[in-house]
Amino acid sequence: MPLWGMLVVTVVLLGIPAFAVLVARMSTPDSSRLGLYVATPGVVTGTDVMTVSAMHFEPGSFVPVVWYRYTVKGMEYTGSRVQVSGPSFRLLGQAQDYAKRWAAAGNVTVWYDPADPGLSVLAKTPGVRGGAWAMGGLFGTVVGVLLLVVWVQWWKRRRVGGVES
Repeated sequence: MPLWGMLVVTVVLLGIPAFAVLVARMSTPDSSRLGLYVATPGVVTGTDVMTVSAMHFEPGSFVPVVWYRYTVKGMEYTGSRVQVSGPSFRLLGQAQDYAKRWAAAGNVTVWYDPADPGLSVLAKTPGVRGGAWAMGGLFGTVVGVLLLVVWVQWWKRRRVGGVES
């Protein structure tokens, strides 16, 4: 394979993980701002478990929902996001246990975006969805770079004496 062919294959192999990282960023749009979120006290007002069939979660998975309220600069807000993405569970009992832990907490720390106080989470973590895509992208990038190194070494050995075989 000529050098340009190896470069095309490498670009494709590095493009796939780059796409995975892009999907990770798009699946958790406000996770990049989590570092700016500010803590304020809040109160859990209710919990529930939903069966989900949306494309963001595996069909038939169970998603715990935690409703809470909090006050920022005298204005009361409500929220229902535990974290930016997820969590979801394959078993109903696991989701119910997760929701019960939040219900038992009563008073909680709410993390909100100071630029838009209506955006809030209870856990200041991006969640699994974006992280899984990002890890896949990182792994793919490492594999792509290693393949590039192997191909360049192989191409150099083929050009022994300045003649390509």
